[in-house]
Amino acid sequence: MKRTTIHSTQSHWACKRARPVKTKLTVEEFEKDIMAIMKSSVPEAVTWQELLEETHSDSELSDLMEAIARGYFTGQEKRTLGPQYDSIFTRLAAVGGL
Repeated sequence: MKRTTIHSTQSHWACKRARPVKTKLTVEEFEKDIMAIMKSSVPEAVTWQELLEETHSDSELSDLMEAIARGYFTGQEKRTLGPQYDSIFTRLAAVGGL
């Protein structure tokens, strides 16, 4: 399996001569962090399994998940889903089936 590294740079304003701090995250580490954030925002009344089941049974969410995995909307998906996802599509991610 090929490991991909994600680079991020963070500026520090406390010192005029401070150099940017670079961190390297693998895709696996990045996905783990996203999963932790997603799980922490799920109310305790709803289980992760219930969210997965509902997501897969909902046609709109299923179509959206497929488009995210593919990286673009098909013409049919654009007509079905409508324009509400256009402005945020590049910011959407599918992690852990959600």
